[in-house]
Amino acid sequence: MRSTDPQLVHEPLQRSERFVSEMRHYQTHQEAEHRRLLRAHYEQAAEEPGSVPAFVLLQNTQASGFMWYAEAGVPEKHYDFLLDRLAEQLQDWGYAEKQNERKIWPVGESWHELHKRYLKPRLQAEAVASGQINQRFGNVLLEVLRRDGKLAYLKLQCNVYHDGQYLQAEGFGGLMERILAG
Repeated sequence: MRSTDPQLVHEPLQRSERFVSEMRHYQTHQEAEHRRLLRAHYEQAAEEPGSVPAFVLLQNTQASGFMWYAEAGVPEKHYDFLLDRLAEQLQDWGYAEKQNERKIWPVGESWHELHKRYLKPRLQAEAVASGQINQRFGNVLLEVLRRDGKLAYLKLQCNVYHDGQYLQAEGFGGLMERILAG
């Protein structure tokens, strides 16, 4: 990178008091509606892959999840709220946050801004005693990506391990049911 090139920003993701207040309002007044939309997209995409242009399921042996692309009817800021709410829920379900960051970097003539939260299941005493770790739904990556200030997508991705140190992961469908239940 030349000295005149824009610099990469990489810092902890911090939320203002105003953001937190707006998120609590969202939680009370609009989150249930967006979770219903998420459920409809998830169920339709599972039944007919590719049938929901704004929603893609990610499914393979090591990673499962979804990418929810920006769509009319869901304000961009609400994807940020959902990112934080999902991270809060995962922590309530026995996950610990390992990364919480914001990155901004140039890609060609455009700028990308990524809000990322990465969570792993908390290690439990019985796992240490038995020698096998309960990976629950796997490690969970949550991201919101913007290109040139416009929302691109919200992503939730679960990565699982397939070795003797870990108990078999619970299915992604189980995590989605918990998420969609609120």
